[in-house]
Amino acid sequence: KLDEELAQCDLVIAVCSANMAARDPDRKLLDEARLRFSANLKRAAPPIVVALSHVDKVRPFNEWNPPYNFVDGQSPKERNVREAIGEVAKDLQVHRDSIMPVYLRENRVYNVEEGLLPLIARILPAGERAKLLRILMESRTAEQREALKRQLVNAGFTALQLAAYLAKRKAMSSAASSAAGMGQTMANPQ
Repeated sequence: KLDEELAQCDLVIAVCSANMAARDPDRKLLDEARLRFSANLKRAAPPIVVALSHVDKVRPFNEWNPPYNFVDGQSPKERNVREAIGEVAKDLQVHRDSIMPVYLRENRVYNVEEGLLPLIARILPAGERAKLLRILMESRTAEQREALKRQLVNAGFTALQLAAYLAKRKAMSSAASSAAGMGQTMANPQ
């Protein structure tokens, strides 16, 4: 089953819990995938992104007041999540920049649109290269090569559409924040 999934895989998104130190099963699965890709010279290994879940369960346990700055924020929660990112990077042998802290509770998702999707968009070109090599190796007929061209064009549009969507969302968020700040200034003149 793993071989079938890996054969079609262009990007690996591993979901790993920030509050569980037992990451051996995750590490073994990623190591097995890396081994299988390294043994197949016709296939590029897809990039790996880690969605670090359960960041609300990182110390201090009773603190959960997003938004957080997990890059250089100085609250105890932000520092402890950064430490968890470092441990996960070491345990799973992935780069720290490929790990995104998220909160994935039903109806209360945090840092997926703001963090995880932009990370995937940044890494997507490597995934597209892996996809291109996979498709090229599978392509045998002229008809398949034409289908490949259409897929590549569509993939380019998809990446551009995702980037445009994220830029628009960021602009709307900035405009809303500015408008909220102006309203507060006008409501509380000094």
